[in-house]
Amino acid sequence: MTDTRYLKKRGGRWSFQIAVPKDLQKRFGKAVITQSLGTSEIRLAKDLRWKYLAAAKEAFLKARDGQGLSSEEIEELAQKELR
Repeated sequence: MTDTRYLKKRGGRWSFQIAVPKDLQKRFGKAVITQSLGTSEIRLAKDLRWKYLAAAKEAFLKARDGQGLSSEEIEELAQKELR
């Protein structure tokens, strides 16, 4: 069985999905962050998710320190990591 933690298939494409911690949901305005990975290949999605996970965790830490990040900023951080 393949490891699909943080991954969700939507319309034939893979997305990264992570639950926002309860204490930050009001700040982020949502309970779950979902970002398209832009691929239908599970192997690539599995590699990409770790970059998105790192960006999301950084955003959660910054939000707890009073420096909130939007989901768009999380996407930007992840894309920066990919380059």
